[in-house]
Amino acid sequence: MKNSVLIISCTWCVLICMLVPAVSAFGYEVLMFGDSITQGYQRNANNYVYGITSPPNGARVNGSYGPRLENLLDQTENSYAYNWGWAGERTLTGVERINSVLASRQADYILILEGANDLLNGISMSSTKTNLGILINKSITAGIEPIISEITPLSCPKKCGGEVLVERLNDMVIDLALEKNVVLSEILTPLYSGWDTVPYQSGDGIHISDQGYVVMADVWYEAILKAIQLQKFSVVPLISPILLNR
Repeated sequence: MKNSVLIISCTWCVLICMLVPAVSAFGYEVLMFGDSITQGYQRNANNYVYGITSPPNGARVNGSYGPRLENLLDQTENSYAYNWGWAGERTLTGVERINSVLASRQADYILILEGANDLLNGISMSSTKTNLGILINKSITAGIEPIISEITPLSCPKKCGGEVLVERLNDMVIDLALEKNVVLSEILTPLYSGWDTVPYQSGDGIHISDQGYVVMADVWYEAILKAIQLQKFSVVPLISPILLNR
């Protein structure tokens, strides 16, 4: 009898271990996916370009929000963030590119921040939503949990329609996160609070300053912590009947 109880208990232990979200050998591994904001490209008011000006292609690089995000995650687990940002990318190109990014490593999370270049180039929001949905679906299919972000502020009214269109697009992103049941990174308000005064923008009204990347890292970190907690709680309903039937 004791042996059979032991076997049953071990069986449930194996099942529980299978249900608990996997963590890589290095702690949490994160894929940073997006356009120039993710890449780390910066430009000042005089059109001087600096920061990361060529695609990092998955490298752990200085700049953007990656290094600070790693430091924050290291408080919980030794973690790596890999930069797959590509300047100028529209969501359709993101759809064409994401398979290779997802195949690059079995990461825990992919942080998706795209849509600003669609807005700047007059792409319909319905097309942007469809493409972002595909990015989410592909990530889930690959076994990597997506976290999607609102787009960052754009203070360039002649080129992109100003705050109204940014907020409309972000309303769509919020709706999409709810529809797909994925965690949302709510970056718009924190960056707006000091967009011109701190400043959180690099000078051209589009790209992010070093101070702005600190804010971005903090917001992404909070979103990842939320995703981790949701994963942990999702196991409880499956385990509870086991405890009740003892």
